[in-house]
Amino acid sequence: MVSRLLGRLFQWLQVRAAPKVCLMDLSLGLPAVSQLAAQLDAQQFDQFEQTFTQLSVDERFVALSALAQQEFPKGTLDTWVAGSTSFIAPLFKGTAVLYRAWRIGGSRSAAQVCVETFDEVEALLEQSWGYLITAHRRAENEPEPLTRLIPVAMGLRVSRDTLESLFASYKKTGVPHLGATMYMVEAMSAKWLGSREQAFAFARAHAEHFPHQTVGIAHAHVEHWIYENKIRGNEASQSYFARKDVQQEIRECWLKENRFANRTDYFRFAALDTYAFCFLMMQDDLLLREAIDLIGHPPQPSPSLVPHH
Repeated sequence: MVSRLLGRLFQWLQVRAAPKVCLMDLSLGLPAVSQLAAQLDAQQFDQFEQTFTQLSVDERFVALSALAQQEFPKGTLDTWVAGSTSFIAPLFKGTAVLYRAWRIGGSRSAAQVCVETFDEVEALLEQSWGYLITAHRRAENEPEPLTRLIPVAMGLRVSRDTLESLFASYKKTGVPHLGATMYMVEAMSAKWLGSREQAFAFARAHAEHFPHQTVGIAHAHVEHWIYENKIRGNEASQSYFARKDVQQEIRECWLKENRFANRTDYFRFAALDTYAFCFLMMQDDLLLREAIDLIGHPPQPSPSLVPHH
């Protein structure tokens, strides 16, 4: 999401006497990640699938995000996919291919890359789409394949109908998944398939039905700032987070959702990271410190949520 930006902004924290921050590993301390990694290294695919199945939805999201970004011996994932009937094998392969595509393309949009790179990224995204669609068809009530399909759809610039159909299918699973919401906010933004107005309309409407995902509104503010500041180079964006209306809405979101001290799910880290970034940009050291304290560890700039930034 904002990993590159936070890398620079963390220095400001120390200059302004705010809490010192350093990065932590992508596993977010989830014990199952090392176990799953060992099983993959040993090509114990049946055991991996059993272990993964036992995880909660937030743990699956973290584990998949951490492991799919690792390098494995050539052919390991293909061997797994060829010999498995589980949705987990194509889910893992499709996600790994997605991360590879974003590594090649970086944080740039289609208009910002050369033809050769664009063609390579597009081919990888099409491969990822195929694997993830297979995973979805094998387990239609699982939210993870649909969640991962949203950023693929974003990269392929599918129609809005297709994008909204993916999110509707995700909602039909009945399993709340913050990753799906955060991906959808970005997909609806001006950088990708929508506009500022559409991203905020989606985030605000979604928060009314899912108040525990109110952070989607804060995420829309971050995405808007990234687009205006880093892509359009709009000088007015320099003071975006100093605007009273922006600060008021973000603080209202924080107050509505601030039950993090009682939460044990791993999705809370992504939410807290987003709020921490907003508070940093708002120069609100009090709320920034509160968000960092609630994380309990140095905050991680959410590559687990949005792989292409």
